[in-house]
Amino acid sequence: MKGKWFALGCLTSVVVVLAITLSLFFSLGKMTRAFQKPAPAPLKSGSYLYLKLQGEISDYAQISGPFSFRESLAVNTLIVKIAKAAEDKDIAGIIMEPKYLSCGFAVLHELITALEEFRKSGKPVYTLLDTASNKEYLLASVTDAIYLNPSASAGIFLSGLGSEIIFYKDMFDKLGIEFTLFNAGEYKEAGETFTRRNLSDPVRNNIKQVYYDIYDNMVTTIAASRTLDKATIKHLFENRDELFINGQKAIDYGLVDHLSSREDMLENLAIEDDKLVLLSDYKIPKIKQGKQIIAVVYLQGMIVPFPGWSMDDIISSGKVAEIIDDIEDNDDIKAVVLRINSPGGSALESEILLEMFINLQEKKPMVVSMGNLAASGGYYISASADYIMADPYTITGSIGVAAMFPNITRLADKIGLDNEQLGIGKYSNFASIYEEMSPEVKAKIIASVQSTYLEFKTRVSEGRGISLDDVEVVARGQVWVSKRAQEMGLIDAVGNLAAAVRKAAELAGIEQYSTQYLPEKKSFLQKFLEERMNLDLKQALLQDELIQSTELDRLLTVYSITRRDPVVTLLPYDLGL
Repeated sequence: MKGKWFALGCLTSVVVVLAITLSLFFSLGKMTRAFQKPAPAPLKSGSYLYLKLQGEISDYAQISGPFSFRESLAVNTLIVKIAKAAEDKDIAGIIMEPKYLSCGFAVLHELITALEEFRKSGKPVYTLLDTASNKEYLLASVTDAIYLNPSASAGIFLSGLGSEIIFYKDMFDKLGIEFTLFNAGEYKEAGETFTRRNLSDPVRNNIKQVYYDIYDNMVTTIAASRTLDKATIKHLFENRDELFINGQKAIDYGLVDHLSSREDMLENLAIEDDKLVLLSDYKIPKIKQGKQIIAVVYLQGMIVPFPGWSMDDIISSGKVAEIIDDIEDNDDIKAVVLRINSPGGSALESEILLEMFINLQEKKPMVVSMGNLAASGGYYISASADYIMADPYTITGSIGVAAMFPNITRLADKIGLDNEQLGIGKYSNFASIYEEMSPEVKAKIIASVQSTYLEFKTRVSEGRGISLDDVEVVARGQVWVSKRAQEMGLIDAVGNLAAAVRKAAELAGIEQYSTQYLPEKKSFLQKFLEERMNLDLKQALLQDELIQSTELDRLLTVYSITRRDPVVTLLPYDLGL
């Protein structure tokens, strides 16, 4: 009897699980269909690709499909579609409407380059602006004509570059929270915002130099695109009377060509609404891979010692190992381009990743293409590449090491919080936030930080073929924009991703090739099932953001890493670029 009841229970469980699974599939199917649009109508001759760009533009989006909110605004997707439109006989040009863009300058430069290549086909690009700040206007400046909404509430706001850095020392002092900091390199002040009331002189000067270099790039591009003197553009940024440049003033300054609403612009250009093709409706056939492939591997986000395979915005050895296995198993892949966009993170994880890349280089040539940021650990994992290219707007360097530990002893006394430590082992509670760190432990962490810093410099010395003394000159936590990084020997050339792909083909000795982008894009449902419906994953996928940008969120992220790996190679501040 027991056996029968047991069998019946098992059968019931199977039926229930099957019912839940079927219900889930039907529900997801209905939700997917609800997000699907009707098939777009066939293209009409004389159509214009309509780039209504708003919000975040990422480098690459791993998750695709109806639940991905970033795929259509991944610059990787934009570039492919713009290149296709240049060859499409039914596409007569591009209408672009950028607004409230959120992206790094290197990502923006990739898009600018794609538009410049498109214009070489003889087809025009027109831009309509309502409101525009630095990035929107920089993007618009390279197009054939700029139309500005004539409304008094519209306009161009050329703010220049800068950021407001908040210091928390006094607040933490009042709360009774202290931070013990360890760093190698006077520019690697990972906790200045938590331990000082202002920036130290070396850090301040270094950041100002970065801002100047990015600013100079921006001014140079705008001046050349609008056929104006750099001095004129600098005057508009630095000395103009107006806050917002609008109306006739925008024309007088040479910043725009016409004052026009969207409807008037389309009428003047003789473009009908049904000839505007939305980016999401412009489909391109899947590229058939040939027998000679250049693999482009996107590595973006903080370097962490967690698996996190499905997350767009982290880099981990577990995630990269699967990609490398796929590359090594594919004999058609002749070379690899690592597209790196990272502020760094765990020092140990960076070392593990570097070793993986060195091993892969023994089989296939490797080129690094740096995006918005390839600093600290982001530079660490780049150092051994056969060739390193960086976008003109890339920030790199930050060769240094830091560790940071909070202590809330005084806060605990204030609020009556007691603790009792239990454990076996001399260092079982060495990172406790409830007691001050002993001199002995401090000495050991200092030794670990210095040892890791030497290892970092050694990897750079070996990878770049320069002496340790020369590495020390450009290290110490300093950051550089790409042109200066090239002068310092940290990179080989300034160029975009397409240039890096061409260099990889050259190193592989091939002329005809196709490009494969990794990690492979998969649908939300595929990822959902691969991770066995992990609740944390679902939350992260839907939120589409793993690491927040505020200083306090950054502190929590660093602390979560240092609990597992006390020493980090991480850019110590957010430059707001």
